[in-house]
Amino acid sequence: MRVGLISNLRSQRNKRGIAPLREAVAGRDGVLHRELNGIDGLAQALEDFAAAEVDLIAVNGGDGTVQATASILINERPFAEAPPLAVLSGGMTNMIAEDVGRRGKPAANLRRLLRVLEDESWRSGLVERPMVGMRLTPQVPAIYGTFFGTSAIYRAILYTRQAIHPMKLESNLAAGFTLARLLLGRTFGGGSTERILRGEEIAVRFGDGTEDNGRHLLSLVTGMERLILRSRPFWGQEGGALHYTRIADPAPRLLRNGCRLLYGGAERDLQPEATYFSRKADSMTFNLSEAFTLDGELFTPEPGVPVALSGDKTITFLGY
Repeated sequence: MRVGLISNLRSQRNKRGIAPLREAVAGRDGVLHRELNGIDGLAQALEDFAAAEVDLIAVNGGDGTVQATASILINERPFAEAPPLAVLSGGMTNMIAEDVGRRGKPAANLRRLLRVLEDESWRSGLVERPMVGMRLTPQVPAIYGTFFGTSAIYRAILYTRQAIHPMKLESNLAAGFTLARLLLGRTFGGGSTERILRGEEIAVRFGDGTEDNGRHLLSLVTGMERLILRSRPFWGQEGGALHYTRIADPAPRLLRNGCRLLYGGAERDLQPEATYFSRKADSMTFNLSEAFTLDGELFTPEPGVPVALSGDKTITFLGY
C-alpha cells in the first residue's frame, strides 16, 4: 500500500502542532507526506501522488481541505481513476468525518488508518458518496463539496467563527453549543438569535421541473448520510443522489421539533406540515440574494444568476 498524505498547516488542529503526526509518519516508507500552507500546491501534490501510483489519499485537514482535494480530483483528473480518500479530522470543522471518517486527533487517526491498511480487508470499509457539484455561473467549472447551506446556516457559521471558535472548542462541542444557543434563543428571545434565525426569499427548481419557493429559514443539500453531531436531517425518499431539506420561515415549535428534525421521526411527524420539507434529487438550482456556504467556505451569488447544484460525480471514502 502506498499512501499519499496531505497536511494543511493552516487547518486548526495542525496550527496547534504537527509534530505528533510527523512522528506517526517517521519510518513509514509507504507514506508520501506533503505539508502545505493552505491549499497552495495541492494540485501539484496530487499530481506527484499520481506519478507515485498511491493507492489511497489521507487528508489531514478540515472540510475545506477535503472539498479542495475532491474538486481537483474531479476537475483536473490527475489520476486515471481517483483513489479513495481517508479523512483524518485535522480542521476546526470536520463534518465529513462524522459520516466517512473518525473523530479524534490526526496522529492517532493516522496510526489507526495505517494499521487498517495492513490487512486487505480494508476494502470492505469503502463507501461512495455523491458530491455536491456547485456552479456559480454556467461559464466556470463546478466546485465540488459535500454540504451546501443557505440563510440561517450561513449566518450560524459566521456566528460560530466569531463567538464560539475563540473558545477553542472541538467541532462537535462548538456545533452543539451554537445549536443549543440558537434554539433556546428562538424560544426565549435573544438579539443574536433574531439576526441569525431570520428567513430569506429563495426559489428552488429541481431537475424534474418541480419547485420549492418561499421564505426559507434554511435549506441544505448534501450527499452525505450523517452530518455534524451524527445528525441526519433529511427524510425524503424520492429517487436522486442528493438530499434536500428546507425549513420555512416562520417555523413555529422549532425547539420542540428540533430532535426529530436531526435524529429521526420527521418523516412521520413533520412531513405533513408545510414548514418542513425534504426530498432527494439529482440536480436543482437556487435563486437567492444572500451568501451561502459549501463545506464551510462562504460564497456570494452573482446577481440574477441561479446557483446550480448537481450530484452526478462521486468520491470514494475509506471508513476506518
